[in-house]
Amino acid sequence: MSATNRQIRLSARPVGEVQPDDWEHCAGPVEEPGPGRFAGRTRVISLDPAMRGWLDDRPSYLPPVAIGEVMRAGSVIEVTASNHPDFQPGDHVVGTFGVQEYVISDGKGAMKIDTSLAPPSTYLGALGMPGMTAYFGLLDVGALKDGPPDRGHR
Repeated sequence: MSATNRQIRLSARPVGEVQPDDWEHCAGPVEEPGPGRFAGRTRVISLDPAMRGWLDDRPSYLPPVAIGEVMRAGSVIEVTASNHPDFQPGDHVVGTFGVQEYVISDGKGAMKIDTSLAPPSTYLGALGMPGMTAYFGLLDVGALKDGPPDRGHR
């Protein structure tokens, strides 16, 4: 029996709360990686508050998810086959691979992770986008400094 790639695709722009009819559950064949690409199986998917904003057709820091497109999401995959020099079968990789069971990638925006240092889900939380947002918010935007609080500014 051959594997099936199950995906969740956006089928309509939500109006108000997201509804089940806004999604299409699809299944298709698992593809083989071409030259310069690798394949992987999703191990962990992140569900982040930013995802709701990606569903609206309006200007933002990222383009909206297109109707019919796999829902954008950060995930950790395990490489299953590779024609890419930087990724080998067995590697764990974090990236924006979408809500799907199997992935084909050219490696852009993908980063190998070491699951002996932290569980895969940690690379989507504390060591991922939410953690980096908190870190830079605290140190750059909030300008955290040593010493007693400055009570003169509120």
